[in-house]
Amino acid sequence: SSSNDACVNDTTAFSFSLSSNTGFSNVAWDFGDGSPVQNSSSTSINHVFQSPIFNSTTYTVTATVTGTNNCQFQITDTYVITVSPSPVISISPLYVPPQCEGDIVPFSVNIQSGFGTTTAIEWFNSSNQNVGSGATLNVSQNGTYYAKVTNSYGCISTTQSISANFTECGGDTEPGEGDPDDIECGDISFTPEIQVNGCGQITANTSGITGNAI
Repeated sequence: SSSNDACVNDTTAFSFSLSSNTGFSNVAWDFGDGSPVQNSSSTSINHVFQSPIFNSTTYTVTATVTGTNNCQFQITDTYVITVSPSPVISISPLYVPPQCEGDIVPFSVNIQSGFGTTTAIEWFNSSNQNVGSGATLNVSQNGTYYAKVTNSYGCISTTQSISANFTECGGDTEPGEGDPDDIECGDISFTPEIQVNGCGQITANTSGITGNAI
């Protein structure tokens, strides 16, 4: 895009220049979008034009400079900028529980209408490598993924990143190999001593008990 074009939610830099022997005490920046005037002691400033903007909109940015020392003056300069809407998007699902190896998890981009026509959807991993395109990405490998959406104004929005984790899942197990409802307990022997009034000690023996774990 040209130097006087910007997208909603992007950071746009503005600056001005004065002759080398001219000092100033303050610059009042009015960005024309209804945001508060910002005062600065620097020749440059950043600004983010906020949503919602549904069509390209032109703003007049005004910088009012106040001089210092023996050079008291006030200069106003203007700059016209066209701001276009960025895609309003989200990703789903927001959370993926651990999955088994071989499973496929579909990630999808949800695009809100009214902010330009979608022209491209690209998917990336945590290494910023392009791993797919389109509204849905079928994920089968461990990693973190996000999408970038471009609209007809040339503006780009990025979703949040979502992670997927795939692990090896076991199959059916034989008794004694991890199934808590089917465990062979083997021989169990106990000899409780029971005190009965007037009878002394009574000893009991039991063996060969098998059953389900409780």
